[in-house]
Amino acid sequence: MMNQTRQAKNGRQMRFHALLVAAFLVLSLAICGLSVAAEELTNNSRETAVAVRITFRSKVRITGHGREFGTVEPSSGLSDVFVFSGGEVRRNRTFEVRWSPGRAIISVEWLEVYGAEEQQAMQEVADCSCILSPRDSLESRLKNAYAGIVICLEPGVYTLTQYILQLPYDVTIRGIHQDMGAARIVAPEYENVILAVRDSKLRIDGVSLGGGLIEILAQGAAVVSIESCDIQYLTLRGTAQASVGDSSLSVVIASDGARATLTNCAIEVEGEISTGVYAAGDAEVLIVDSVITNKQIGVLATGNSIVRVIRSMFINCRQDTVEADLGKVEIEG
Repeated sequence: MMNQTRQAKNGRQMRFHALLVAAFLVLSLAICGLSVAAEELTNNSRETAVAVRITFRSKVRITGHGREFGTVEPSSGLSDVFVFSGGEVRRNRTFEVRWSPGRAIISVEWLEVYGAEEQQAMQEVADCSCILSPRDSLESRLKNAYAGIVICLEPGVYTLTQYILQLPYDVTIRGIHQDMGAARIVAPEYENVILAVRDSKLRIDGVSLGGGLIEILAQGAAVVSIESCDIQYLTLRGTAQASVGDSSLSVVIASDGARATLTNCAIEVEGEISTGVYAAGDAEVLIVDSVITNKQIGVLATGNSIVRVIRSMFINCRQDTVEADLGKVEIEG
């Protein structure tokens, strides 16, 4: 009897120690940020899916997934968005995903990808750090940006309200699903918003900035790249550089030692803006295959600035070019 009592006591102690060890491991994982999560996702679309895009609330690392899709992009590292492909999941079938740390899934999109164009569109989505819809706050995401973030915007309107929005990190803002409509970034009517870029990089691709007044202000050693956009004010100071292609603008202002290149652009009238391109100080602006329309002064060069105009046109401008101080405007073609 005494031996049985002692064995029962030892058994209780072992179970207690096992529980302590398990609790310690769970606590250690939580403290170290190694908590893991897993979920079986059901294809609730109407068709067989050959890819699935999963958006998480914040950056995670994929630790495992089902065999139905053998490929994941990005293949390693942390991201907000992952695209799984290389197989298929039929309607009402499941696909398991495991990730760490245990963050919530925001959305799951089952994709029917067959042709080259769809493959390219899927890759475009895979490159996104996060994907926003008009119900999300672009302003909040920009305030909490990190270096290298790629913010993708689905078609719709995104409103910025802060007067000066600082962008101290390298940031990309890209419109996606453009065949379904445009992504528009606007300010409230009769109000101004400044996207301030200092000593960092900003890339904007496939979006429209308007409604109210939005100014892109690049200072210091900032680098700005704009492709296929409709924008208003672009102001460059210090040694800032800008490359603008296939876009429409209201005005470009470059001062100090700034550099700007405009290719295949339309510089058009907008409200009371009377000058298309204004260069001052030692700034240099190159305008190629572009059109400047409905301005009192098409190009104004002052100080020691130089504006080169190549294969471009002035339409309905009271004065095509004006030179002041030592400013130069050189026209070719």
